[in-house]
Amino acid sequence: MRYNGQAWAAEREYPDPTRAPGPDGSTAYDGYISGRMVEVDERTLRFVTDPGFVIGEPAEVVFHPTTAEIPLCA
Repeated sequence: MRYNGQAWAAEREYPDPTRAPGPDGSTAYDGYISGRMVEVDERTLRFVTDPGFVIGEPAEVVFHPTTAEIPLCA
């Protein structure tokens, strides 16, 4: 992913969280995950999913800067 002009890679692979149903009771995958990104320091970002957006415990993803090519989303 890109954040503040820098390429970042997840520390490890993380499973896609199970989304909670919307107000109409349906769930749809649109690539969006609600949450908050926190810049821990210049070499660490932490993303935590919004508790109301997922089923179960909020997921946390840790990112570090990378020089790898960031692929386009499909």
